[in-house]
Amino acid sequence: MPELSKSMEQYLETIYDLQRENGAASVTDIASNREVKSPSVTYVLRKLKSLGLVNYKRYRSVTLTEQGREIAEKLERTHKTLRWFLEM
Repeated sequence: MPELSKSMEQYLETIYDLQRENGAASVTDIASNREVKSPSVTYVLRKLKSLGLVNYKRYRSVTLTEQGREIAEKLERTHKTLRWFLEM
């Protein structure tokens, strides 16, 4: 698994959620969800693409690669477990 910053992990989770809801994510949707501007999203997407975690082309929808999806699912499970533990 590549070394990811917390911000990059959050972007993967956001894309994962949007992809499950809509089939894909757009830069605008990601920016709205993360409450950031589109250039910030584009910057992170380029990094994630270079790591082989997202399929991204300018003016196109964004999807996770298989590796990106696996990481996002693992992050989601970890966060759900932590939330469950803290609620107990």
